[in-house]
Amino acid sequence: MQQIFNKLKQYEPPQDFEPLKVIFRMTSPIMLGHPFIHFDSLILHLLYRDLLGDEYYCLPSKNPIDFSQYVKAPIKQTEDVYHTSVSLFDTDTKFATTIYKRFCTEYLELLQTKKRKIRRGSGFFRDYMMRMIYIPAKTVYFFVNGDKPEIFRLLKSVVYLGKKTAYGFGRVKSIHIERTDNDYSIIKDSKAMRPIPIRMVRDAEVKAMLAYKPPYWDKHSVELCAFPGSIVDVL
Repeated sequence: MQQIFNKLKQYEPPQDFEPLKVIFRMTSPIMLGHPFIHFDSLILHLLYRDLLGDEYYCLPSKNPIDFSQYVKAPIKQTEDVYHTSVSLFDTDTKFATTIYKRFCTEYLELLQTKKRKIRRGSGFFRDYMMRMIYIPAKTVYFFVNGDKPEIFRLLKSVVYLGKKTAYGFGRVKSIHIERTDNDYSIIKDSKAMRPIPIRMVRDAEVKAMLAYKPPYWDKHSVELCAFPGSIVDVL
């Protein structure tokens, strides 16, 4: 683990921050397993993978490790909140589809297990069916306040966005970054552009218990927040 920390310490994030709009042009609909894609989470995922290589995939997945004291993303922060919006789309249209997963017998001879019977009704090899939402968006965009060259460098490796990319969903055609006149990464037109802890605003139209910083699956990141898209009254 110390070797991993040493690699992270070598990274010196650029500090030339500016308000930006990051635009993903899509060639296929994007599927979501969560209402939003969080841009700060995407950038940190790409950054850690860039710094650690294959070791990144050996990190524990159940208990998160706080790397914030060792490496900072090339994004502006206010307290412990990154200046990044959630995903925004060029359409409000949404569809539901059914995803099926079945045990594939075609490659059964390659399966390495001591089990003499594969149970498909439960356990690791179980078949399942789930309903998921996809959005036929031509563009997906985010607002961010960060270092443009470094963000673009990290995003060069992004080929897909969202869930079930193996099915062809979320194929990225191109990525464009442009400067904006104002910082819209947290609030735009009095609306929350991301989960904002209530302690940072006076009040919010819609409040909910949400994770407000990466990793968003970690329950320790959950706090009462202004819900993205709701009207907020700033301090």
